[in-house]
Amino acid sequence: AKAPLTNAKGAFSWSLAEYAMGGMLYFNKQLPKLQQHKEMRKWDRFPMNCLRGKRVGFIGFGNIAQQTAMLCRAMRMKLVAHCRNPQTVQDSPFAADAEFCDSKGEVFRSCDFIVCTLPKTPQTEHYCDESCFSVAKEGSVFLSLGRGQAVDEAA
Repeated sequence: AKAPLTNAKGAFSWSLAEYAMGGMLYFNKQLPKLQQHKEMRKWDRFPMNCLRGKRVGFIGFGNIAQQTAMLCRAMRMKLVAHCRNPQTVQDSPFAADAEFCDSKGEVFRSCDFIVCTLPKTPQTEHYCDESCFSVAKEGSVFLSLGRGQAVDEAA
C-alpha cells in the first residue's frame, strides 16, 4: 500500500521566530550583564539599548525568516534580506519594507543581527563562511535557525 507523504513546512516557524527575537533581545538588552548584577546584588546604571532602528539581515527568506521579519517589523527594525529568488518573496506581506540584497557579504557588513534560515542543500553547505564572518559589522550577532550545515563553524 502506498502511504501518503507530507512535510511539516511552517510547523515550527512561529516558535523559531520567537526564538530569534529572544536571541536579539538577549544580546541587545545585555541580559548576561543584568544576571551578573543580580547575582552580585549590584545596581549599576548603563544605557539600555533598543532594537528599534537596528538592522536585521536574513540569509534565506523562507517561512521562518518571514515570520521573524513580522516580529522585527513590530519592533521597528530595518529588514534586509538575501535569498536565491527574491522575486518569489518580494510580494509577500512579510517582505514589505524589506531591502533585498544580492550580496551576502553586504548583509554581514551592514546588519546588527544576521539570521540564517537556510535549508540543507548542496548549494547552501557552508554558505555562511569566513568570507562573511571576516567582514561582519563590529558587535553584530549571528543567529542560525536553519540547518547547521549552512554555517562553516570553523570560520
